[in-house]
Amino acid sequence: MPADFKALVYAFFDAMNKKHWNDLLAMFDPACQIRWINTGEKFTPEQYVLVNKEYPAVWSLEVEDVQISERNVISIIHIKSKSTNHSLRGISYFRIENNKIVGLKEYFADDGNPPEWRNKLLNR
Repeated sequence: MPADFKALVYAFFDAMNKKHWNDLLAMFDPACQIRWINTGEKFTPEQYVLVNKEYPAVWSLEVEDVQISERNVISIIHIKSKSTNHSLRGISYFRIENNKIVGLKEYFADDGNPPEWRNKLLNR
C-alpha cells in the first residue's frame, strides 16, 4: 500500500478539522460505504459529510497515529469538545483505491476514568 495513502488520511482529517466539507467529500469514491460500528449506522459519502457538518457541538480533532497494514490505513484520532470537557477516541479503517476512499469503518469510545470495580480490584 503506497505511502501516499497515509497522506490521504492526514488530508482527510485536516479537511474535517477545518470543516472543508467539499474537500472531504471529494476524497470518497461515490460508491463508498461508511460504517460506524458502535451504532450500526451506514452512510453514503454525502450522508457522512452531512452528519459531521450538522453535528450539534463544536469540536476539534488531533491525529494521534496513522499506520498502513496490508489491506487498510488505520488511524487513531482524539476528538475534543470545545464547549464541554467531553472527549473521545476514534479508530478508523480506510480502504483506498486509486487515491479515493472506497471503504471506511469507524469505532468510537469516550475518554474517561476506569470503572470503580477495576480500581478496587487493582488497588488504585
